Amino acid sequence: MSYAIAEYQCPLHGRFEAMVERPIPDDVPCECGVPSPWVISAPLGRVKVAEAVTRAKSDPHRPNQLDTRPLADGMPYAEWRAKEAKKDLDARRQQNRSRVA
Repeated sequence: MSYAIAEYQCPLHGRFEAMVERPIPDDVPCECGVPSPWVISAPLGRVKVAEAVTRAKSDPHRPNQLDTRPLADGMPYAEWRAKEAKKDLDARRQQNRSRVA
């Protein structure tokens, strides 16, 4: 015989815990005698102190990350794409120059 602690919802008094035999019954009488249905317990959430602290600045812009802000400002897609292609071509040329030198 094994026991478990389960949460139940009394319609008059609210949530309470009770130690019951396994398998956990669907209804358990409350202290006042009212049948109380079993409810799922809230998960135990823990926050690490380091996760709760926000940093002063955001992550740096990655070199291969596309900047789509001009599109949001109304720049035509073809013009934006040409600008991005030129930026990529310039980056490749710079990379090739550094390999040769």
